[in-house]
Amino acid sequence: MFKAYDELIESSEYVSIDELLAHGFDPGQPDNDGLFVLEPVCRALDLDLACELIRAGADVNSKGSTGFTPLLSTIDCANQDPKKAVQLVELLLEQGANIEGRGDWDKTPFLKSCTRGVAELTRLLVSRGCDIHATATEIGGNMGALEFADTPSNSREFRQYVGSLFHS
Repeated sequence: MFKAYDELIESSEYVSIDELLAHGFDPGQPDNDGLFVLEPVCRALDLDLACELIRAGADVNSKGSTGFTPLLSTIDCANQDPKKAVQLVELLLEQGANIEGRGDWDKTPFLKSCTRGVAELTRLLVSRGCDIHATATEIGGNMGALEFADTPSNSREFRQYVGSLFHS
């Protein structure tokens, strides 16, 4: 039905998900590029469309050709609109998203959040019980939250928050 799910985001402004389902749209199948429908929707931080697609059967743990799950896609784009990202992560977790599901570059959602510096998002993951001791192999060896948080784009306060997780 769609060659690429980016088209779905555009068409959802004009056509309901129910209409698409009636015409054969399957939210559980990847597009021609190997992406599952929630990935571009989560990258766009479109909470309403994500809700509709989950209701229609989209898999909150799908991982397509990019190696990203919907949760990782949301976190990856969290700086665009932190409030929407937090709401979308809450939805995905409530719907069963794997809080430890690794993606491309072997990062967990928590480690990915440490690279993005959105404190509310990282706090949410911690409050939901993520493994703060997770590591991922990067150039130079295993890295954890402290190393991933220590990027110039992250605020000093954020780096201190991540550090406090290990010194309390």
